Amino acid sequence: MRTHLDLPVAFLSAALLAAACSPQDDEWYLTAIPEATLEAYTFGSPVETKEEAAVAAQRQLGGPHWLAVGTPRVVLVDAFDESPRRGQEPVPGVDDPSAGTIKVWRVVFEGDWRDLGPPVPEGFPDYDPPPYHGCGFVLLRAADGWVFQGGDAACPP
Repeated sequence: MRTHLDLPVAFLSAALLAAACSPQDDEWYLTAIPEATLEAYTFGSPVETKEEAAVAAQRQLGGPHWLAVGTPRVVLVDAFDESPRRGQEPVPGVDDPSAGTIKVWRVVFEGDWRDLGPPVPEGFPDYDPPPYHGCGFVLLRAADGWVFQGGDAACPP
């Protein structure tokens, strides 16, 4: 026999199940970032949230020696204080040398990567190393979102 509580209980159960299966509000950055969001990113803007850090990092992902194959997945975003530009000259208006440290975001991606290595010497045409699976990281300044370091990283558990 049905009661007047059956319908609200069914809706409540469905809502709880959906909430349990979806990322937490503060972890949405761990889901795929839409291409439109990446394209809308404005370089040079301050980065204040994990979401903004994930977008800024993915927009600038890669480097002269490694490249993502496909779309890597964000697995970690955190912030910490770091020495300005790791011993390099401070950037006027961005780094504050009197503060001693700057806020930095670390974004770790998991995916497939291609090691581009150093330039291929002549006589070795068609050098094309196979992709490998693992994690890579980028460090970006919170003040302006620019990446100043990146490379391989241990994948978080």
